[in-house]
Amino acid sequence: MANFIKLTDLIGLDELQKIQDSFALATGVAACIHEVDGTPITKPSNWCELCANYHRKSEIGYKRCLKSDANLGARAGQLRQPVVDYCTSGHLVEAAVPIIVDGRHIGTATCGQVLYQPPKLAEYREIAKEIGVNEAGYLKAVKKVTIMPQERFQGVVSHLYQVANALSILGQRGLKEERLKKDLACAREDTERMARDMTEVKQKEKAAEELKLLLDYATASLPDMLFTFDKNGVVSYVNPAFEKATGFAKADMVGMRVEKFPALPAELRPMIAQRVRRRLVTGEAVSNVELELITKEGNIIPVSYSASGIRDAQGNVIGEVVTVRDMTETKKAEAELKNIPSRVSRGDLTGRIEAAGLSGNLKVMAEDTNEIIDKIRVMTREVEEEKGRV
Repeated sequence: MANFIKLTDLIGLDELQKIQDSFALATGVAACIHEVDGTPITKPSNWCELCANYHRKSEIGYKRCLKSDANLGARAGQLRQPVVDYCTSGHLVEAAVPIIVDGRHIGTATCGQVLYQPPKLAEYREIAKEIGVNEAGYLKAVKKVTIMPQERFQGVVSHLYQVANALSILGQRGLKEERLKKDLACAREDTERMARDMTEVKQKEKAAEELKLLLDYATASLPDMLFTFDKNGVVSYVNPAFEKATGFAKADMVGMRVEKFPALPAELRPMIAQRVRRRLVTGEAVSNVELELITKEGNIIPVSYSASGIRDAQGNVIGEVVTVRDMTETKKAEAELKNIPSRVSRGDLTGRIEAAGLSGNLKVMAEDTNEIIDKIRVMTREVEEEKGRV
């Protein structure tokens, strides 16, 4: 942060001006506070006529002044202590003291515009010509420059050094305040972002819960059994039809691995588990596979199952939905159908009616159930995608 900070970011310009004016009034010398490149920050205090009306108002003289202030300030910043020398513009005595904040030179306090002894006018005539100003007026201003013993000026410089140190302390304090403000702003942004994230999470959780409730409601009336595996082959859902048909409660089934699925014959579990895990990788689907389930009481149920992958928005397989149809009545009907031809051949009119009615019912039941299963697969996929986003 200190690499980009300015002195006026840490100390108000009005405060800097008041401190500088007080110093100039107390010591009787000119004073100013500059940027590191020599650009004045404050308004000059107690500047002499020579500098204010001639050096600074001449284009050549002004450039010399800026360069002189920058060079003097740079030397002071490198040495971390006051530097006293003659300015390169008007050969007046000046001093520069660095203002250091967080180990960085961010400003320079200057004072001076004095001479240790009366000026040599011939030298200043040459300067007047160089910078292109009126010679008579320039020499008159030179004669007004304050003559100050070197020892006294050294005392003034010591005073300026104390002022610069005080400004450094104020700047350091201001830097800490700026950093604290920045930290507080970041903390506030983090808090607001967390609040927004929490709101989004709650909204997604609510949406997922609503989808889950809708799924539960829809599957509650589904005549076929239905259950789902997550991507690790763990049961994540069973519908009421499964509970009713097998006697195994949903609470006991959810969280169970496919290898321990109690409704499967023990000798078939390893093979079926292997197939399930392969499908969870490949995403392949199977349909109308006949199998037998074992109820909690040990009864055998002939079934036909279909399975398809559940995919997220990117198309990755994140689970599997399995629908299971109880084939008990179908098997009985098939056995009954085998006997119908002989009954019809005997002229049994009742047998013909039973055959026609039974086939029609089977067809209607199959069409209705397949439509419900397709809807359940779509809803299950949406639930899993919402869980993935949450």
